[in-house]
Amino acid sequence: MVGSYIAANSKGVLLPSIADESEIQIIKHSLPHAVKVAIVYEKMSALGNIIATNDKIALIHPDTSKETEEIIENTLGVETYRT
Repeated sequence: MVGSYIAANSKGVLLPSIADESEIQIIKHSLPHAVKVAIVYEKMSALGNIIATNDKIALIHPDTSKETEEIIENTLGVETYRT
């Protein structure tokens, strides 16, 4: 289930707003400090199903909000494309 709720690459991890604080802290403490962690407030909470990414680009669902698109770009350090 975790794979459908998060999206990540070597630069960052995106978590849905349904993640609780203890889960967020466990993930933050398990990663190198250089890896960014961001919470995404999106109506579609299964981020792994709406974002396909690597370290260069992210393909995102066309209904993804502009705010979420900016979080994806800033956290993962990628260019986004709506598909």
